[in-house]
Amino acid sequence: MNRSGRYVAGIGESYWGHPQDGLFIPAGVYDAGDLKVAGNTSPFSALSIWAIPGSVVIRIPDGQYLFETSERLNWLYVFGITFVGGKGAFQHRFTGANVNGRFVFERCVFDNYTECAIGNNAIDQPYLEVRGCTFMAAPKSRAIGIAWGGYADGSVIESNAFLRNRYHVKLGPDPSGSVHIARNDFLRWDRDTALDAAIWLVPATRVGRFDTNAGWGTIISGNKFGNENMAPHDIRLLVAREGAGANRQTRAHMEKFDAGGGSGAFLAGVTIENNRVAATAATASPFMRSWIAEVRNLSYLNNRHDGGLHSWLCEFMGTRSSDYANLNWTVRLDNAGSVLGSSPFAMGVSNALIGPQWDPGATEGLAEETMLFGAGGDDTSFVSLAVADRPNAFTATGKDVMLRPVPDHNGHLRAIDVGGSPQSGIYGLLSGTVAQRMSWITLDLRRGTGAGGKAITVRIFNPATGVTARQLRYNLPSDWRRVRVPFTLPASIKPEGWQFLIQGADSQAPTSFRVARLYVYHGREPKPDAHVTTLGDGKWDGSHIVLGRTHLWEEAGALYMKSDGPPNGPTDGKRLG
Repeated sequence: MNRSGRYVAGIGESYWGHPQDGLFIPAGVYDAGDLKVAGNTSPFSALSIWAIPGSVVIRIPDGQYLFETSERLNWLYVFGITFVGGKGAFQHRFTGANVNGRFVFERCVFDNYTECAIGNNAIDQPYLEVRGCTFMAAPKSRAIGIAWGGYADGSVIESNAFLRNRYHVKLGPDPSGSVHIARNDFLRWDRDTALDAAIWLVPATRVGRFDTNAGWGTIISGNKFGNENMAPHDIRLLVAREGAGANRQTRAHMEKFDAGGGSGAFLAGVTIENNRVAATAATASPFMRSWIAEVRNLSYLNNRHDGGLHSWLCEFMGTRSSDYANLNWTVRLDNAGSVLGSSPFAMGVSNALIGPQWDPGATEGLAEETMLFGAGGDDTSFVSLAVADRPNAFTATGKDVMLRPVPDHNGHLRAIDVGGSPQSGIYGLLSGTVAQRMSWITLDLRRGTGAGGKAITVRIFNPATGVTARQLRYNLPSDWRRVRVPFTLPASIKPEGWQFLIQGADSQAPTSFRVARLYVYHGREPKPDAHVTTLGDGKWDGSHIVLGRTHLWEEAGALYMKSDGPPNGPTDGKRLG
């Protein structure tokens, strides 16, 4: 062996800069019993070991780790080595706070291990870096590729191939945030070795630390979630507490639902973006399965799905009892890789209310609304004008109209099939309307059973005045799609007379369409249609219009302008009229 560095006396506490003990390993195959990596002479425990990638194989005896220590370490650097056998390559048993240098594994191969390739047990240990490595556990084992937790801030797991593990990556408990899991391959190498999840996020469990250690800023980006040897029940992300076990490397997930509360577990602020999600036609599982209720502020952006669809974005394995309509818990969805207007999930976003959704592209066709009427939300900026969320809440209009209950996108009998004479449909009164408010009608639509149901018209009108606020024709899709139509109610002498009308667009063919979850609402603040205004008094010393250094204000019916800054009095400017 060639020692490449040694502690230099007198350098003091500046342990970041001096050379540490290290080993360069010449090409060859080594048995771990003959390779001694102990006796570090530095007062600051650290280790580096490297080889030309692909030139060195280290065989680890059964039931052992190559690097296993209970002392506090400052940093570790391992490069270019193939590790074969044993329980794994590195187990840090230290359980205290270990906020020190970086723990780096680059261009290594971990093969045929039975417990965990890389793992720690510290309560606080950031800065793990794993790049360009391959993880292949022993066949039919219950092994974990990487098990790292305890405030793992700044950790990077990048450009690796995870081929065979029970869990490819286990992050947490108390994952903290700013972790990047990027550009990895998450595959299932064979059907004989169970794959419980590609990524297991172990949530925060410390009372009162929800905002700081629950995953905020964690990014899962640019990965391939493959369909090789995929079983119909395979999931990609798991959120669950740990079960019993001696250490982080041996604990599996707990299949007991955590309903949250004062001592509950939390996960929040995770972004899942720009991944390729390859599934199969037989896939029946969710993308993400949660054994805790408190999952908040997810972002699922610009992911590409092919080969098949998962059932849900997130399936909760128990009842969520809290109110999740709060806008602080918004779920962001924007999936350009999905068919426009179609959900990237076969059954929708979640089997339980997951929170208001921000969906500017309307690509998640079955998204819940920002205002979830009846959910007990605390958003007070909207007023409900009409609700039809079950078959008996719809009212028919036209000749020979039949409203037949049918399954909605979740398979529940909460939708209706509308059939009747040409241009028949449904209508409803808009109670409590106020003019000049920004308003919306939102509803689920799809084609009905009849051959003529190709399009419908949506109309907001007042039969007492003959005024129409909005009318459009909509070509019906073959699958459920969420539709949102904005409008503004103009001033009217009979504001109480407004209605919505949805009817067949073809004047010759019979009406045939399906509808569900219809809501109409408007904002509380006025939205004038044609004039610039301020919400203040327009005075020189009050709320008026400011354009750069130019100020416009009103005084005694006259308009004044000053172009070089704020006015000093009511007429301190040029009078415009």
